[in-house]
Amino acid sequence: TVDLAVISHGHYDHTGGLRRFLELNGKAPVLVNRYAFETHMARDGRNISMDQSLEGHKQIVLTGDMLDLDVEVSLRTCNGVPAPFEDSSAGLFSVCEGKLRQDLFLHEQYLCLKLGGRRIVVSGCSHKGILNICRWLRPDVLIGGFHFMNVDVHGPGRERLDRAADALLAQGAQYYTGHCTGAEQFLYLKKRMGDTLHALSGGQTLVI
Repeated sequence: TVDLAVISHGHYDHTGGLRRFLELNGKAPVLVNRYAFETHMARDGRNISMDQSLEGHKQIVLTGDMLDLDVEVSLRTCNGVPAPFEDSSAGLFSVCEGKLRQDLFLHEQYLCLKLGGRRIVVSGCSHKGILNICRWLRPDVLIGGFHFMNVDVHGPGRERLDRAADALLAQGAQYYTGHCTGAEQFLYLKKRMGDTLHALSGGQTLVI
């Protein structure tokens, strides 16, 4: 019964159910950034691309940097916008014109909603940096991963988490996060951020 699907970025762990979805639903457009079907690699040599054979499927709609679906729903990549904060995408690569390069995450897009006078942003893994995304899109509510799972809570990474917590608190938003944020990292942030930070898991329904 889904009317519309949005793919956050072109990694297999965010798109692995797409073929089955298309088998079950023959009507919903699936919005995928035009760079998402490139080949994506992890540091250890694993291919982490989405199913490239789905490119050209009749329900796949390739998107650019900006798409306004209506006055309350839009997609943004923020590609080319200056990023004042460190991102968390080290060790992830894409293949462009046959060459392996650090992934710039041109294929990552964010769903922006205006509901009840509030700005709600849905991200996937926030590879371009959760702090950058908050600076660019100024959400009142952000739903998505922070990609902190490799930040060492017991070592020098703690300072980075402290800075992130302070910046997120200063944004004044509510955050729902899981997946790539990391379990330890979430618990550490939760102690500093309190009721502004909420755990998010698959199958959960949010009432905002």
